[in-house]
Amino acid sequence: MPNDTNGGADTANNSVSRLLVVDDDVVSREFLTTLLTRWGFEVMDAESVRSAQRLLAARDLGTFDCVITDYRMPDLSGLDLLSWIREWDPSLATIFLTGEGRNSIVLDSFRGGVVDFLPKPVEPKLLREAIQNAVARTKKERQMARMASAVQDLGRAQRWMLNSNHGGGQSDVALFCHPKLDAGGDFFSHVQLSPSRDFFLLTDVSGHDLQAAYVSAYFQGIVRGMLERDTPPWKIFRYFNHFLLEEWQKNDTFRPGAQTREVSLSATAVSVDLQEQTATALTSGAPAPVYLTPGGYAQRLGQSGGSPLGWFPDASISALTYGIGDGGDILMWSDGLEDLAHARNVDPLAVAYRWQRAKAAGSPFPLLNESDDDVLMARIRLSGGCDPTSFHPLALEEYDAADIGKIDEWMDRWRRSVRLAIPGISESVEHDLALASREAVLNALQHGCRDCPQYPVSFQIGYRSSDNLLRTWVQDPGPGHEEHLRLDEPGDELGGAHFGLQLIKRLPRAVKFEQQGASVTMDFNSF
Repeated sequence: MPNDTNGGADTANNSVSRLLVVDDDVVSREFLTTLLTRWGFEVMDAESVRSAQRLLAARDLGTFDCVITDYRMPDLSGLDLLSWIREWDPSLATIFLTGEGRNSIVLDSFRGGVVDFLPKPVEPKLLREAIQNAVARTKKERQMARMASAVQDLGRAQRWMLNSNHGGGQSDVALFCHPKLDAGGDFFSHVQLSPSRDFFLLTDVSGHDLQAAYVSAYFQGIVRGMLERDTPPWKIFRYFNHFLLEEWQKNDTFRPGAQTREVSLSATAVSVDLQEQTATALTSGAPAPVYLTPGGYAQRLGQSGGSPLGWFPDASISALTYGIGDGGDILMWSDGLEDLAHARNVDPLAVAYRWQRAKAAGSPFPLLNESDDDVLMARIRLSGGCDPTSFHPLALEEYDAADIGKIDEWMDRWRRSVRLAIPGISESVEHDLALASREAVLNALQHGCRDCPQYPVSFQIGYRSSDNLLRTWVQDPGPGHEEHLRLDEPGDELGGAHFGLQLIKRLPRAVKFEQQGASVTMDFNSF
C-alpha cells in the first residue's frame, strides 16, 4: 500500500481530517487505525459504543469528519451509535463495517442515515473511497448548515431593521412582510432628507439567498450615501444599473463566495416634499406606487414595469412629479404581491387591503402562503394621512377603447377583487356593482373616448368599512355630454338607447354625474 500522506488532507483549508474507528475486535481496530494513519488521516479509536459516545462528546462531534464503526458489537450496536450521532450532529458521516451480509441489516443502516456499508474483511481501495466520500459529505453538510445559520442571522437582522421605527419627520410607515425564506432581496428604507422632505425606497433583488440580501443591502447603502450628497434619485438608479452591468457581473471582488450568479434589482422610489405638496416617483422593473388622497381617492404615481436595474446599459430611467395635496397615504409593494394578485385574477389593491385588515385583526392571511416569492408592502402615512373613515381602494384600472371586447373579463376581475377584499359580501351586491360598472365603463369607452381615443378610461373601486359602503368611480377623458344627465325621460326606461343608463340609475344606492357626465360615482351597500 503506497504511503499517501496527503490522503486525509482537506484541500480547501489544508487541515487533516479526523476519523473515529469503533470496533470491539482489538486486531481489527489496530489494523484500521494503522492503515488510516498511513493514509494521512488523524485517527482515534474506541472499543465500544459507550466509549465512542464519551470520546465524541468530550472532543466535540464537530471536530470529527467521519466515524467508521463495526455493526455487531456487545451491548450496543452500530445502529445505536448511528442513532446517537444523528441526534447530536446529523452532519457527521458514518460508515458501517460488518461480517454479516443480511439485507435487513443493510436496509436498516441506510434508513438510519449511514453513508456507506462495507463487508469484512474490508478491501482497502473501497474503504479509502468510502472515507473520502464520507468526509466530503460531512464538510458539505456542515458548510450548508453554516450558510443556513448565516441566512437565519441575516434574516433576523433584516426583520429587525424592517420592523424598527421608520417614522420620523411628518411621515409614518407601516410595513407588511412575508419572506419566502429566512433572508431575501426585498427591502424597504426611509430616509428623512429634511423636516418636510422624505425619501422612501422599496427594492426587490432577483433570488432568495445570501447574494440577493447582499445586493439589496449594498444598494440601500449606496442610495443613502448618495442622497446625503444631494444626488438625484434617477442618477443613483443609473449609477447602480452601470455598477451591476460593468462591475458586479464582471468582477468577482464584489461577489461573495464561489457560487455566484448574475442579478437584477427592481426598485420603486418616492420622494415626498410636504411643503411643496409634491411626490416624485421613480420605478425600474417594479410596480408603481399608489397615492391615496385624504378622502380615499386613488392615483397611480408613474407606470409599472420597465426594465430592472442590471438588464440593459441604456435603460430609460426618469422621475415623474405629482401634486399630492395636504397629506394622504402612499402604498408601495414588491412583485410578490403583484404575482399573487395575477394568480387570483384580482387587483393588487384588493390583496393589499385584505392583508392590512388581517394584520390589524391579528389574523393570518393564508393567501400569502401561495406565493413563490418574497412579498413586501409599505403603507406610508403622510402628515395627517387619510381619514380612518375614508375609502380604501380595492381596484385601480385603466381601459382603452381598443380593448372594449374584454369587458366581461374586467367584470370578472372586479367581482373577484371585491370578494377577496370583503369576505362574506352579498352576491347580489357583487352582481349589481359589476353590472352597473360595466355599463358605466362601456358608456365611457364608446362615448367619452370617441373624441380622445389616445387617453384611457379610469376605473376604481373603494370600500368604507365604517358603514360598509362600496363606491366605484368611472372617469372618461372626454368633455362629457348632456345625454348622461337625462335619465328621467318618459317612455320605456329599460329599453332603447338608455338601457345602460337606466341600469346605472337603478342598481346603485346612489349615483352622481359630474363634468357633464364624464365622471360617474356609484355607491352600493356591501351587505
